[in-house]
Amino acid sequence: FFCPLRMYRGRGVPAAAARNQYQMAQQVQQSQIVTPHKLQELVSQIDENEQLDPEVANFLMEMAEEFVDNVTNFACNLAQHRKSDTLEVKDLQLHLERNWNIRIPGFQDGNYSAKKTTVPDAHKHRMDLVTKSQNARR
Repeated sequence: FFCPLRMYRGRGVPAAAARNQYQMAQQVQQSQIVTPHKLQELVSQIDENEQLDPEVANFLMEMAEEFVDNVTNFACNLAQHRKSDTLEVKDLQLHLERNWNIRIPGFQDGNYSAKKTTVPDAHKHRMDLVTKSQNARR
């Protein structure tokens, strides 16, 4: 457990600054996306007798945090690309659908398609002809 009050003892740092850092660390702990208790609840839904190792729980919590950070940063970049200073559901939705194949229920607005465009048959036929002619020359 990280405690800034211990870290700054004897270093001449004002107690108020250390207290603020301690409170921020407490807030971070309270705002964790996934807690060890929640992970154990999930595991218990699958097998009531199974227990998670603390190392595994920490790894899974880190992965969840990284996933949220990744999605949030990418969505913020999308919003910035739209020249907007507001992060909207469509920014998150686009990234989650395209990169993770995750659909957000209730937010299918159809303004864009997350699916890759299909190649027309005529183009496929032309490409087949080009490939055949290139193979014939070899």
